[in-house]
Amino acid sequence: MRIYFISRERAALKLNGEYIGIIDGIERHVDVDDGATPLAEILPVCGGRQLAFMIDDRLLKMPPPNVKIYILEEGIRIYIMRFTPCDNDFEIINQCRLGFVPITLFKLCGRFYLSCDGKQNSLHTLKELRSSATLTIKELNGAQTAFIKDDNRLYVLTQSEKLYYFNNVTEYSAADMLRLTQNLPSSVGYCAQSEYAVNKADLSLDKRCVLPTQNIEEDLIHFAVFEGLLYGADCNNLLSDDMQGKQSALKEYLGNYTEVFAPTQAFTKKHGNLCAAGLAYRIGNNVYKLEYFMTELINGKVDNVIKIK
Repeated sequence: MRIYFISRERAALKLNGEYIGIIDGIERHVDVDDGATPLAEILPVCGGRQLAFMIDDRLLKMPPPNVKIYILEEGIRIYIMRFTPCDNDFEIINQCRLGFVPITLFKLCGRFYLSCDGKQNSLHTLKELRSSATLTIKELNGAQTAFIKDDNRLYVLTQSEKLYYFNNVTEYSAADMLRLTQNLPSSVGYCAQSEYAVNKADLSLDKRCVLPTQNIEEDLIHFAVFEGLLYGADCNNLLSDDMQGKQSALKEYLGNYTEVFAPTQAFTKKHGNLCAAGLAYRIGNNVYKLEYFMTELINGKVDNVIKIK
């Protein structure tokens, strides 16, 4: 069985007590005997608590909350999303008022929290925030609104005490509407520009446009189509004449996938160098199964999509 490891932060990997090497954002793999259940120990380089788990059937059903599991044809992929911080420090980042309601952004034991001392007296855990997080109050359609922003994440707290989360945000503006620019994870640099209307302090999507930010080479067209369908882009210019008007039917055929991956080396060795991609389907809490689909091209346009069994 082949086990792939990938980690958002650099970390040292040990299997059954033996040092294997450093893992990071570049995928690495280890081959183990079928049926083996090694103990994985992952130690972050830049601080954080060690993560340890057995690679067995229980992991495939209930991974730790900071780990994603992808079930592949040849094995599994283990993605370490984050590590639990070690520090026990308490730090108030900012305190202000949202209307008449006091709100506080603070950091405790390495994690960010937002307390709102209003009618609901709520405490929100802001899981994905980084150390650069800031809290500001701005007018949104005439109503005071709180914005919590780090490098690429944005939380929005309205006066109704509803909290909204947006990822991959590079720019935002608050005026009569909330306008966002998001750089989406993509092989062709898809970018989303969205506008959210405000109705009684609630946000609702009013307009969204998704476009690639770079020229799409022919060897990336299949990725552009799968990613475009995932993000809601108009892919008709990537489809053949016979496929025009069938984008909705194609999305329905592919189903509700959450991510797009390049084929693994083991897949390519078995099936050849196809215009294929792995689509991740959620089958449990932080557990996904990869299904591969290939495309057939005519004159540089996708003419057919076939599931690889």
